[in-house]
Amino acid sequence: VLVLDKGLLSAFDKPAQKFRDMKLARFEFHKLRAVELSMPSGKCRLERRGNRWRIALPFEDTCDAAAVANLITALQEAKAERFEADDVQEAQFPLFGLSSDAPAVGKVTVELDGDTKPLEIVFGNAVLDKTDLILARNSRARSVFAVNKSIVPALDQNPMLLRSRELFSYLLTDVWKVEIKNEHPLVEVFKRPIIGWQAVLPTDYQFDPRRVDFFLMRLAEFRAEAIASEGTDDLEPFGLLVPDYRMILSLEEEVQPAQAGGGARRDPPRFVKREEILLVGVVQGPPKRAFGMIQGRPRIVELPLPVADVLARGHLNFMSLTVNEIFGSDIEHIVFLAGDKMLRVACDDNLRWRVAESKNLSAEPKGIAEAANAFRDLKAIDIAAARVILPSPYKFEEPILTAEATLRTDPPGNEKKTRKLVVGPKTDFGAYPAYVDGPDAVVYLLDRAPVEAMLAPLK
Repeated sequence: VLVLDKGLLSAFDKPAQKFRDMKLARFEFHKLRAVELSMPSGKCRLERRGNRWRIALPFEDTCDAAAVANLITALQEAKAERFEADDVQEAQFPLFGLSSDAPAVGKVTVELDGDTKPLEIVFGNAVLDKTDLILARNSRARSVFAVNKSIVPALDQNPMLLRSRELFSYLLTDVWKVEIKNEHPLVEVFKRPIIGWQAVLPTDYQFDPRRVDFFLMRLAEFRAEAIASEGTDDLEPFGLLVPDYRMILSLEEEVQPAQAGGGARRDPPRFVKREEILLVGVVQGPPKRAFGMIQGRPRIVELPLPVADVLARGHLNFMSLTVNEIFGSDIEHIVFLAGDKMLRVACDDNLRWRVAESKNLSAEPKGIAEAANAFRDLKAIDIAAARVILPSPYKFEEPILTAEATLRTDPPGNEKKTRKLVVGPKTDFGAYPAYVDGPDAVVYLLDRAPVEAMLAPLK
């Protein structure tokens, strides 16, 4: 153990610290090419390849983008507590534990685009007069700083924890087909050039192509909660021997050719088709848990339970959230019922709403136009179930509101059509369950604003 006299550091001139840049390192994130951590727990090298980061040492794997961003941010934001010495010669670095070859604590090597020599941040001996500080320097200056030693655990990363927890690796524009299956196919959609997304299976539902991209964006946001196993052949404990769900993404990815040398013309990009297949098993427990793996890869991960819930929804993920979309001129009248209160509003030829009949209302109803328009243009925030089952967990037997529209016929005199909306009590998470009466009724979830607008005239 080398013990330094406190006077050794004070032998160097100390410029006024308020004029000194106290950041350990300055670099631009987008210029990073590689980061190598040589810290107490071992060596870890991260390399950027295109827009993605990979672990190159001590093993090869994809990186978790958020974990890498946190690591780089910690390095960029690290500041010295105080300046210790200036114009320190390379031969003196070992005295401070700041030798590049044998640092007392460790070092971080940063490789940047356009730089011929990497930047090194070296961490050395403890500061004698303040035990929470250690000495540090960067290779682009001969100054020595004192930094809080809490920077060490922030940079001393276990590479196992830096591995990617993404379920999928794709660009939204590369996906051209989505399939979800259990023991039977649940849903299939595919993208046609120019036309866009189309439903293949099933075909008898109100398909909204915009919701496919929303589904894919939501899927890309899910992360594994933990890595459950590496390389096991025993899939049964994870419910993956006979998985509950399979989701198949068909991709067509653009591959750029290697840069041609000698000024030769670069070949055009080529397109490669591949599939990513997510297998999901649900273990009932207790506790209930979900596990997944990408077919062909040995890693099994624990998934957030909502991943299984999303796949179980099948075609509901792509179903339109439009509950009603009726022209005002097509509505003859609407009857609103809440408990023993009733209000019937009618629409005239000028699309103006008026009270046609009311019962048990204590005052002249207000907001009838807003109520009628809320019914006419009703949109859901989500779909809760594929069908209405009575008795219902959503308590549709005790509705807080029903609204039934009678539509005009063409020609007049034909049998009139009606459209009836049933709204149940508010759920624990603040939405209102509802359905439109009919043989293919699904359970929608409504925001409170349109429901309150339809209830307002009945108060």
